[in-house]
Amino acid sequence: MSSQAESAVRSIEEELFAEHRLFDELGSSLIAATIARDATAAHAIWNDLRSVLLVHVQGEDRFLIPALARRQPQEARALLAEHKLIRDRVGEIDAALAQGLRPIQSLRAFVDELNAHARHEAKVLYAHRDAWLDDKERALLDAYRDEASKVSSAASSSSTFTGFVR
Repeated sequence: MSSQAESAVRSIEEELFAEHRLFDELGSSLIAATIARDATAAHAIWNDLRSVLLVHVQGEDRFLIPALARRQPQEARALLAEHKLIRDRVGEIDAALAQGLRPIQSLRAFVDELNAHARHEAKVLYAHRDAWLDDKERALLDAYRDEASKVSSAASSSSTFTGFVR
């Protein structure tokens, strides 16, 4: 692999790790705003977290996990199942917040689940990226990142998110 390709792969990995750190930071801020009964802040933070999280998961589902599936199908299925759980939990939290509830315990559990998922991805998906992401897949991923950045920008102008979706 060329040093340019290695640099691109490293930057993808760094972006993915940065996104997981952002999810944790936004989750902690969301819990704090919910505890403080600041519904306006909680909704704004949730909208940011939901938007960037779903774009992140979609990118992994479209580009990274299919490449992993050719080499480690059982791990790919496990990550897809975790992504389904994340989407389900997002729907549950959406519903609770729409009803005016303060689901503090659910939010804490969700942040814990995201952190556990991040550890799993770091071990399985990110650690072996050199073995499964070829130049064509990297080019497709870059095209997706460009496309997704437009979605992310439109979804939340207040977010500090700049990772996977640039």
